[in-house]
Amino acid sequence: MIVREYELREELEETWAALMFAGFSAIELVRADKLRALAVATATRSEALPNLPTVGEFVPGYEVSGWYGMVAPKNTRGEMVSTLNTDINSGLLDPTIKARFADIGATALAGSPGDFGKLIAYQTEKWAKVVNLSDIVGDCAVIYADKGRPRTGRPRNPPACR
Repeated sequence: MIVREYELREELEETWAALMFAGFSAIELVRADKLRALAVATATRSEALPNLPTVGEFVPGYEVSGWYGMVAPKNTRGEMVSTLNTDINSGLLDPTIKARFADIGATALAGSPGDFGKLIAYQTEKWAKVVNLSDIVGDCAVIYADKGRPRTGRPRNPPACR
């Protein structure tokens, strides 16, 4: 049984799950001995839980990590993108921010817009292969921002649900 963190976050303190792929909020439950962590899915061990092995130590090549980034509309002026990038990088390199990220098991990666574009392209290609090789089909409970479709909730007749 694989459970989603958002479905069982509160229930995990009172019940059990055979397997859970959890995000940052699970680290506090691990530290409080309410969850037993088996491994991290990132390529390297977590600074927050350095004794916890990576899945890749058992399954060579395995790596799954979530990431967040800031994007701007395509036609945003270059100087605005540069200013935003400089300010965001400064924030990510601030010792207080870095310490907070490390405390929750996250890593702040400062970089250029080009670096981020390469990450997006790499991740898109990586997960497209996974989807195509495993014939994954969406359940249609997705978020659409296209014109003519609701901003949240179930879309009206999306291509994957026809």
